[in-house]
Parts: sequence; structure tokens; C-alpha cells
Amino acid sequence: MCIRDSLHRMGWRGGKAPRITFVGRYDEPRKGFAVFAEALPMIRASHPQADIVVVGDGVPRRLPGVRFVGCLSDEQRDQVLGETDVYVAPHLGRESFGIVILEALAAGADVVASDIPAFVEVLTDQKGCLCGRLAGVRDSVDLAMQITGALNHPDPERRQRGRAHASSFEWERIGPRVEQVYRTVIAPSEDRATGSRQ
Repeated sequence: MCIRDSLHRMGWRGGKAPRITFVGRYDEPRKGFAVFAEALPMIRASHPQADIVVVGDGVPRRLPGVRFVGCLSDEQRDQVLGETDVYVAPHLGRESFGIVILEALAAGADVVASDIPAFVEVLTDQKGCLCGRLAGVRDSVDLAMQITGALNHPDPERRQRGRAHASSFEWERIGPRVEQVYRTVIAPSEDRATGSRQ
């Protein structure tokens, strides 16, 4: 029996307890780590053994049951996400895009993110369906409710939609579209330059 099959039968992706992961510079206030920290007692009330993993730069805090693992290589981070049940992005705003959210979706994790425009956009697939859960900005109670909801009521169909949505951002698919945008923008200026020489 392989380890992955054994873990699957235990019900959680990373072991005997659910794993909740935060990735980012947790000392940066706009990343919302303080909101997540405030939500932790409520999360632990229903999942006392939850494995909380924090990846990224910052000064480790003294939070019971929270593992600050520092910066990881891309491969190590992907492994953590692949064993994550819920990826949390409690950012306060001023985010242009959510690359790590796409990476978490691609890894098959449930995503709980702040209800900010950039995250709503990245979590919405081409059919207009949300591929994750949204929590109110700065609302630790709602964040805890969304995380425990994702743990208590896993949605395999939404996870599958999330994987498919994330795959639509692979470079092999978006590269030709980006190239076409550049060609469209450059063509008029080239036409003007040609016309001015005639």
C-alpha cells in the first residue's frame, strides 16, 4: 500500500489531521495574517488537531500549534500545497493577482480567500462559478467559518473545477494569447512608422 493511498483513507491530505496553509510575508500587514491568527481559536474549537503551516518571510510568532517553516523552494512549497486541505489567503487588499491561489487550486486544495476584487476574479472560472470560498475582509469570524466549512463539508466537484480553472493559466495556453495582444498593440505603431517614411 503506498503512503498516498494510506493518507487518502485517513481522510486528510497531509496526515491524521487537517492541514491549513498560509503562504506569504506574514509580517506584511496587508497579507492579513493577523486576521488568520485571530481566527485560529475558533478553527481549533472544531478541529483541535489541525496542522497550521505558515510558509514565507517573517519573524516566527509564538502561536500554539502553528508551524513557521520559513521560505521554501518552489518544489517544497508545491509539496506542502499538495498535502494541504485548506489554503487561506486573508489579504486586506491592494492585490493585483493571486498566483499562489492558482497554485493551491492546481494542487487540489480548497481555497478560502478574502472577498477582494483580485481574488474574486482569480477564483471565478470561465463559466462564472467560484472555485473557492470567500470571507469578509478583516472578518476573522467569517474566515474561521469558511475554513471550518471547507473542512467539514469538502466539495470534490469544486476542487475539480479549481484544478481545471488553474490549468487554464498554464503558459502553454496563455502564451499565444499574450503574444497576440503584443502583436495587436505593436502593429498600429509599426503601420504609423511605415506611413511616416513614405
